[in-house]
Amino acid sequence: MKSIKKILPIILISALIVVVATSLVTSASANSTTNLMNAKPYNEEPSRQKLGIGYAHHRHHDFNRLFKIYVSEEFKKKVVEISRSDSEVSSLFDKDYRVESIKPIIKATIKEDGSVILRASEAYLILVKENVGFAIIKVDLEVGKVVEKQIFEKPNREQ
Repeated sequence: MKSIKKILPIILISALIVVVATSLVTSASANSTTNLMNAKPYNEEPSRQKLGIGYAHHRHHDFNRLFKIYVSEEFKKKVVEISRSDSEVSSLFDKDYRVESIKPIIKATIKEDGSVILRASEAYLILVKENVGFAIIKVDLEVGKVVEKQIFEKPNREQ
């Protein structure tokens, strides 16, 4: 009985140390997981870095990042042709904006028999004019029109 009274404080102190150490390690690993989850992906496209275009509006392009997608010249011409039908986008071409890239939005449809159909039903057209601005145009290929556009230009400093 006397030996248990001597060992009991040592056991309790050891247990307390284990509990505190475990909670510190758990807390530290939870914080590092949160930091990793909030980390932004590395932008491998230097032209996008130069323009300040982030991946926030391209999150649904994970399929395009997993696989190398090659876009035919005919597809590019179709996207540019449809975008030129919009008067505001056409004026950007008239102001010497150039096509930086065309990113297809690929939809996958799974049929009843399990077969998969991939179709590029929409595309993003990125137009750029150095030291002036850029534009992101969303083209619906099935409807044949521009459905969304965002134009970013530097303010005119000559005022």
